[in-house]
Amino acid sequence: MAGMYPDNQSIEIFGESVPWPGVDASGKFTNGSFSDPQVKPSFIPAETINLILDNLEALITELGGTPNNTSISQLATLFSAAKLMERIKSVDGEQSGLDAGKLAGQPGSYYAPIDNPTLTGTPRAPTAEPETNNTQIATTAFVQGVMDGIKSVIRGFISLGLTNIDNSSVPQIAAGSKVEVGGSLYGANGAITGTPTANAVNYIYAVPSEGTLSFSYASTQPTWNSAKGGWYNGNNRAVGKLFYTNGQYNGKVILDGYNAMRLLNADQTVPMTGGMQVVNVTYSLLNIVLMTTLPAGAYRYEMKAGTGGRGGNNKSNTGGAGAAGEQKAGTFMLYHPTLIHYALGGNGNNGEDTESVAGGGGGCTGGSAFIDLVTELVLCLGGSGGGGAGRDDDHPLYGGAGGAGGYGTAADGTSSYGGKGGSNGVGGNGGMTTKSGGGGSGYLRGGASYGEGKAGGGYGSSGGNGETGGIGGASEKGENVLPTDKYMWQIQYQGGGGAGGAIGGAAGGSGLKSTSSGYLNIYMMW
Repeated sequence: MAGMYPDNQSIEIFGESVPWPGVDASGKFTNGSFSDPQVKPSFIPAETINLILDNLEALITELGGTPNNTSISQLATLFSAAKLMERIKSVDGEQSGLDAGKLAGQPGSYYAPIDNPTLTGTPRAPTAEPETNNTQIATTAFVQGVMDGIKSVIRGFISLGLTNIDNSSVPQIAAGSKVEVGGSLYGANGAITGTPTANAVNYIYAVPSEGTLSFSYASTQPTWNSAKGGWYNGNNRAVGKLFYTNGQYNGKVILDGYNAMRLLNADQTVPMTGGMQVVNVTYSLLNIVLMTTLPAGAYRYEMKAGTGGRGGNNKSNTGGAGAAGEQKAGTFMLYHPTLIHYALGGNGNNGEDTESVAGGGGGCTGGSAFIDLVTELVLCLGGSGGGGAGRDDDHPLYGGAGGAGGYGTAADGTSSYGGKGGSNGVGGNGGMTTKSGGGGSGYLRGGASYGEGKAGGGYGSSGGNGETGGIGGASEKGENVLPTDKYMWQIQYQGGGGAGGAIGGAAGGSGLKSTSSGYLNIYMMW
């Protein structure tokens, strides 16, 4: 039997052969069997017990103890952790083959200390579950999961400021601005590079490159990218828009959301110069009202109505000059595409000249100009026609004809007054605006002074009597042409003829000319 167990041998006891010491088939001591007297118990020989004790004494002595036959903790004491560590530290590595300065073949410096360890290479650790909040190590996988959640929150984030947003000066990105582009959040400030396209909407693009962000102008319109949460053209994000014209950076808007593309900058004053011309009328279009749809934006306009015609001359004297048409300029905003109507009337014709002793005919009122913005009507009235010339000096008792009361294009249809009649030798004044009667003729009684005809009445009225009791001149009606629809005002109307003197009648003034000294311009500012 191998090991410390003894081999069986046969001995004679009371004439019977018995195995000694009686180990079982596995070579172990056995208690035998109480049910089978043929299975004998083992006997432990003194040699075996002596062998065990001798080995224990040798072990205790080797571990630095002193064997005794009273203590039951001799081995336990010698095998404590402290004793083992002390024993390990006392080992001579070269003689024993054990290097106490190494663990698993590595020196102590190979291992990180428990307190403030410094790790090298690619250390690994278990990844914590999402939303874990304790002191365990956060791996890169855990951090990436958190960052993915943050990115979904900051997608499309923009906190951008533009300098000079309330005026037309050059803008810059204001200090402290932040904008997310393509999943990265950037701090931004400074100049915008490039030159914007003239008379066009321009966009301010944020351009990412190698971890930095720059800004530049481009007229290419971006499209809304719902996945990125912003207005994009490729990888570049549009963060602002403006309208560049005549060196002016107008209508600056920050594109911080989908609807911002359609917003107007109402804080900026609309300049009265420059702009992109969208309506230009410099000639008369008789009987026509024009219309066009303008996009949302800020606009300025400048307009001037037609000039009144000159009063007619007689053989000795000159008729009065027609008045210039009214002139206006202003601004308006459209917050959605809007259909507008507009028109420009021509100049009034001159009154008819005559070589007779009668006075000349009165001039015709110039045509009006207007812009109808649905919510606002901008109207410029035509200039009044000049009065006809008075009688010549050979016939001092009679005044000249009154100025004709021509029509303008006033939309409200109200009546106004005709021109004054001419005094002797001097043309009278024309009527001021729309439907007008002719002025009365002047008359002198007793050689005391020259008379002056009174102003004519409203549409269809006769001229007033001369101030010194002269006979009033007859007033002809203007042609009765009325608007049939709100947007079908007639531009051409016939003015009434001026009344003649007491002897002989003067010719009436004619209608509007086909040319005009007026103009109507509309400019888009942004």
